[in-house]
Amino acid sequence: MAVVLSVIAVLTSIALAAGWTWMRVERSGRARRIPRADAIVVFGAEVTPAGPSRELQARLKHAARLFHEQRAATILCSGGWSGSICEPAAMQAALLSDGVPYTSIIVDEDGASTRQTVAAARRHGAHTWNRILLVSSPYHMHRILRETRRQRVRGGIPCPAPTTPIMSSRPHRLRQTLREVAAVWWYALSAPRRQSGEPAPARSGSRGASTASEPGFSGATET
Repeated sequence: MAVVLSVIAVLTSIALAAGWTWMRVERSGRARRIPRADAIVVFGAEVTPAGPSRELQARLKHAARLFHEQRAATILCSGGWSGSICEPAAMQAALLSDGVPYTSIIVDEDGASTRQTVAAARRHGAHTWNRILLVSSPYHMHRILRETRRQRVRGGIPCPAPTTPIMSSRPHRLRQTLREVAAVWWYALSAPRRQSGEPAPARSGSRGASTASEPGFSGATET
């Protein structure tokens, strides 16, 4: 009987933790006021020979719109490789076709994961960017914010794309959110340990977020 009660207690704790993480994922993806910033960081996803996947297209359209609204003068395209195709180069081409000047786009090929893209933002914006707009899909924002806090990237502001194929499809949205809950836990477990004496990153409320596989709609993935 004691064993059964222990198992029930463990399963209940896991369910409560999963529910709490799910709620945070949903809350972080909500739209909010967008201030002016120093740069826009777009998190990559799968690219096919025909161009960015539909999910990535939604992120890029949102980033181009922010640029044309003069929210920031620089866009960092960060991603890895989809087979033999360079994701950030394809992202750059899409932004150019939306009227973003070549000189306003930074291409970074070292963003094969959310963790690496946050590191890229930290590297490119060192001593220069005090505020950055983080552009991705809504379900992805909580993990991005957690990762920016872990890497002590200050001034990160979540700017999820308002509409994406995954978020428009209830089955895909539920499936992706479940995967994101697992990814958030994996990131917490796999985060590099801080060196002894290194201060913990300051918590930044709603600011501040996120390599587990996240298969997405139309083949879109991010890690």
